[in-house]
Amino acid sequence: MVNSTYLTFIMLTVLAIVFTVSSDSLDQDRLNFRVKRPFCNAFTGCGRKRSGESGGAASNELYQLLQQRMAEVDALKGLLDETRK
Repeated sequence: MVNSTYLTFIMLTVLAIVFTVSSDSLDQDRLNFRVKRPFCNAFTGCGRKRSGESGGAASNELYQLLQQRMAEVDALKGLLDETRK
């Protein structure tokens, strides 16, 4: 009876040690994944959403500036055409 209790205790101890070691190695595997960095570009910066209220106001200002520059280019083209005639 003592021998079977002793063997059961040893087997449970061995199983507990094996389980602890294997769970530690699994935790290390989970910690070794690559962390994704946010997407960055020159226009929107890093990690911001593509659509948003602040982006809409900025794009409207850029669109107005683009229209103004295109009007200036058209005016300069007209001046160049007149000087060539």
